[in-house]
Amino acid sequence: MANQVPCLHCHPDRFIRMVQHMIERCLLLNMSREDCIAALREHANIDPVITITVWEELRKENTSFFESYDIHAVSSSEHDSIISSISGDSGPNEAESELRKENKIWSDQEEISSCQY
Repeated sequence: MANQVPCLHCHPDRFIRMVQHMIERCLLLNMSREDCIAALREHANIDPVITITVWEELRKENTSFFESYDIHAVSSSEHDSIISSISGDSGPNEAESELRKENKIWSDQEEISSCQY
């Protein structure tokens, strides 16, 4: 059962902790809130409303971190777009490569078979 994805309806606390962990991984990859929402929706089939809710709760609990993170994320995205426009590079960046690795981990997990939802 250790590798199974918890069900939101059957195990809401475990599900929310899992989403929190995924958001923290996105933060480590310097992803914006929108990128994180899209990644969790696409790669882990997490409803954007859940991701947004967990993100906002994390933001409330860690206000100073997110203020700094937002400044860093803006400067990083501006830097990346300038570098891309100069080099003409449209290939995947490091965050996208790391996200593909995370996708493999998320897709390898199974749904809990006893869930009725």
